[in-house]
Amino acid sequence: MANGDQKVWNMANLVITAMAAIIAALVSIGFYSISTKIEIGDSAIYARLSEIKFDVKGLSETMAKLQSDVTRIDTLQKVRIDKEYREEGRKNAK
Repeated sequence: MANGDQKVWNMANLVITAMAAIIAALVSIGFYSISTKIEIGDSAIYARLSEIKFDVKGLSETMAKLQSDVTRIDTLQKVRIDKEYREEGRKNAK
């Protein structure tokens, strides 16, 4: 092998090594970018889930209050019907 051939091989190896380093750097940057976007997306999802959880909790509390109100109305209506029935019985007994 001549001295010129050795220089060409050294230059070719240097170019190949530099290209490999550039490709590795680009792949690393790509993975970092994807990782960052995933983390941002995860944060947005967790924030939205937290909002939904808060909204559901508020809705559950409202439903419980409505159920309590319906039960109260039902009880009061039964009392009113019983009272009217007794008064009607008194009127008819006279």
